[in-house]
Amino acid sequence: MSAEPTTPHPQSPAPEPPPGARPLLSLHAFTVLLGAAVIGAIAAGLAYAQDHSTADAAIAGGGLFLVAVPGLHHLIG
Repeated sequence: MSAEPTTPHPQSPAPEPPPGARPLLSLHAFTVLLGAAVIGAIAAGLAYAQDHSTADAAIAGGGLFLVAVPGLHHLIG
């Protein structure tokens, strides 16, 4: 056995993928947009269940989606 301390090999950084292979959205952007879409869909469903108006449901869902995006970006970021 050797008494010399072993030093771990430094990890090399992951190679950057070629430009064509990069994802369209980052994981952070995908999570924020998916969460906002779920929140907007729930709001639209509840608004539609309340008064059976498609226009009101679309306004409620879209409005809450637009409010949720910066809020989730701040919370998750």
